[in-house]
Amino acid sequence: MGTIIPYTSYNVIYVFLLIIISALISYLYYRKSLLSGRQKFTAIFLRFLSAFLILYLFLTPFLKYFTSEKTVNFFLIDNSKSLKIENRDSLLKKILLDDFSKSYGNSDNAYLLFSDGIIREINHESIGKIDYDSIPNYQTNLSKSLEMFQKFYNNKKIGSVTIISDGLINSGGNPSYLVNGIGYPVNYYLMGDTIQKNDLLVKNIFFNKICFIESKIPVNVEINSYNYNKKIKINFYENEKLIDSKYVDVNKNKSMYNVSFEVFSAEVAVKKYKVEIENETDEITKLNNSKDFFIKFIDNRFKLLVIAGGPSPDVAFLNEEIKRIKNIDSKFLIQKSAAEFYEGKLQ
Repeated sequence: MGTIIPYTSYNVIYVFLLIIISALISYLYYRKSLLSGRQKFTAIFLRFLSAFLILYLFLTPFLKYFTSEKTVNFFLIDNSKSLKIENRDSLLKKILLDDFSKSYGNSDNAYLLFSDGIIREINHESIGKIDYDSIPNYQTNLSKSLEMFQKFYNNKKIGSVTIISDGLINSGGNPSYLVNGIGYPVNYYLMGDTIQKNDLLVKNIFFNKICFIESKIPVNVEINSYNYNKKIKINFYENEKLIDSKYVDVNKNKSMYNVSFEVFSAEVAVKKYKVEIENETDEITKLNNSKDFFIKFIDNRFKLLVIAGGPSPDVAFLNEEIKRIKNIDSKFLIQKSAAEFYEGKLQ
């Protein structure tokens, strides 16, 4: 991009040239004057000063216009998976190439892909071949994307921001508060049909990432149903093995439902779980019908060592009772001699 000459190091050259031109004008004007001495010097100086000020005032706006940093029109392009619905990615490509690929006047265009935040900047040659399959782009969070834009691009001379999306915002809050009073226009180009189509989706999964073994841990699932009046089936998998299923009666008057499952592990491990809604043939997309998550199971048992001087009914009774408590890992050693135990060496 260009540089604003009157406000940089080029200002010295600019002023130096104006001084030479003003001095030349003053000299040519008074070189045949009858004035002499101090009067002639004063007249030349005043002529020089007036010529310099007039030239500076009139020429600075033109130089600033032709040499200043260009404004940048930013285009925030939705790069989420929802653009694959009904071939909207093809529609987006056509819109970008036909309507948003030209620069106007003293300005440049910059293209940013966003989904769950700003993904990356692409050049003009890449707007016709945007990729949707190699990134985790199941969420469309416009609020987060605008916050990131203001953080990383606020130092640019922004002419405008145009958001190009299908309007399916499924994450983040209302972004309207971010665009108030920011000093440049924000436009929204809506493409595709935003009427809610038939769809089932796993919205949120609430669980503890770290759990204790031998404990039943609840997993709460929030699902959304749109335009269905029927019973749907939700499957729950552990390491790709079906361990539970639930049925939910859904109707068109309500979109949000909750389902609960339980997880359990008898051993220390990291296990993968998946919640999946069985697909309906007329769903607009099946990409949002399942979600995976992981839970780490750790051992919370107390280790207990009991050393007894010899066998007795009390020790046997205590051993049996403690073994019933699952979160205590006990070891009993019965002394056989001064340095020997019936169960082996003390380690």
